[in-house]
Amino acid sequence: MHDHRPHAEIIVSHLRGWMCVSGTPSDSPDPSEDDWQAHLSNARNWFIATGESDLQAVTEQALRLAETGAVGGILTLLAHAETAAARRRRR
Repeated sequence: MHDHRPHAEIIVSHLRGWMCVSGTPSDSPDPSEDDWQAHLSNARNWFIATGESDLQAVTEQALRLAETGAVGGILTLLAHAETAAARRRRR
């Protein structure tokens, strides 16, 4: 299935949906909906603070991809990570 939404909307949807991240750290301003890099950075900081190392690793990898401009790679990474998480829950 192909998602036709804008990339920013898909990335933020992953963060708020299966990664369960909403809001920002208390010292950070709330980024705009289309600032997906800020949302990823805030999510990474949240996962560092909560000790969720698996999700921290995913967001760090996504941020490295963002530095190269590989938005398609970020979407693929998040889709694969979400699928893997769903499989682990079924066991």
